[in-house]
Amino acid sequence: MTGRIFINYRRGDDPGNTGRLFDRLQEAFAPDQLFMDVDNIAPGLDFVRVLEEQVAQCEVLLAVIGRGWIDARDPDGARRLDYPEDFVRLEIEAALNQGKRVIPVLVGEARMPRAAELPETIKPLARRNAVRLTHERFRADTQGLIKAIQQALNEVEILRRSQAEVLRRAQAEEELKRAEERGVEAAKVKRAADEQAQRDEVQARLKPSVELPSKRIVKSALLIAGAATLGAVVVVIWAIGPPSRLSTEQPWPLTEQPRQWAGQPPTPTEQPHQTTGLPTPPPEQPHPTTALSIPPPEQPRQTIRLPTLLTEQPRQTTGLSAQSNPRTVTTIRIQPLLRAEPSGDATSPAGSTVLPPGSYMVQLAAQRSEEEAQAAFRALQAQYPTVLGSRQPVIRRADLGDKGTFYRAQVGPFATPELANQFCGNLKVAGGQCIVQKN
Repeated sequence: MTGRIFINYRRGDDPGNTGRLFDRLQEAFAPDQLFMDVDNIAPGLDFVRVLEEQVAQCEVLLAVIGRGWIDARDPDGARRLDYPEDFVRLEIEAALNQGKRVIPVLVGEARMPRAAELPETIKPLARRNAVRLTHERFRADTQGLIKAIQQALNEVEILRRSQAEVLRRAQAEEELKRAEERGVEAAKVKRAADEQAQRDEVQARLKPSVELPSKRIVKSALLIAGAATLGAVVVVIWAIGPPSRLSTEQPWPLTEQPRQWAGQPPTPTEQPHQTTGLPTPPPEQPHPTTALSIPPPEQPRQTIRLPTLLTEQPRQTTGLSAQSNPRTVTTIRIQPLLRAEPSGDATSPAGSTVLPPGSYMVQLAAQRSEEEAQAAFRALQAQYPTVLGSRQPVIRRADLGDKGTFYRAQVGPFATPELANQFCGNLKVAGGQCIVQKN
């Protein structure tokens, strides 16, 4: 049995019976369960502080009351209970304030004090049920007191265990609640990870065999746009440059001259059309687009290869007289630049398929060899038969310089971008990927 017993008494008030009570209690309880100021306070400690701490640690306080307990006086004749610093009063006040079990023990002829005889702070002591110890029946009376103390300690122990059990259950419920919350959070994290893994797997299956990196596409598009802009500026400058510059330099021929081989007779050149018998027309005005000055007949013409952007259209004259000298007027019409291939510096078909300019192609894959490009198209055709089942691939070779040569598997041509985008959209709905390019 655990629990401590505090023995409160006043020195000089029947000390013999108080000592006999302490000896009898030592037979029933362990020494560390009993506290009596005479033997338990070490020298040098604060007596009041130690008493307060000991009272706080006890479960039962025995207030031993003898015949001189109420009227005990100091040397000046004042009653000791009236002093707030009285040790007996301080111990009983602490026990009552802390809710301890306080048992009055009446020794010999002592009587139970009335509330009016007690200080205000310890008046509740008058309402406590007391135990009397007589000289004739001291052993039997102390045995009854011991049973009462044991019962009080048992009640205190039961209450302590009940409180400990309530606290343990509350802690267990709190821990279970936290564990459930952690489990729910872990399940959410795992479910999110599984969903992300499924999305990654689906995206991995839908990726083409060779991806075109977005940075490479942007860089190539910027380079192509810059080259196209520069080419357009150069052509415009050449076309509408100042006449003085065009007249002093060697003019460009509007048609290519045939190549002469050794030992082969020269090919006769076409003479300009002449008209006779018509009056001399007024000076010819430049064509609304751009007019170039014609070099003198004796000045030799140089052969310079031009792109197909320039075409020659001779103007015919009417209403000229027969006496006028024949003249030839030539105009140059500037055609719009064709859009360059957006994914490479030099792109050409791998086979002999000729694609009309201005048409649109749908690119499905790009590989390092023509055979791999054919194989990639067949694999996509088998995977998406509803879209590619009746289509034939167009394999086009693209030389990307330092990055190497690629063979592009394409489908087309389509006459308008709407048709190409519609076909590419159908393939994306089926789960594939594609891009639209213009020839």
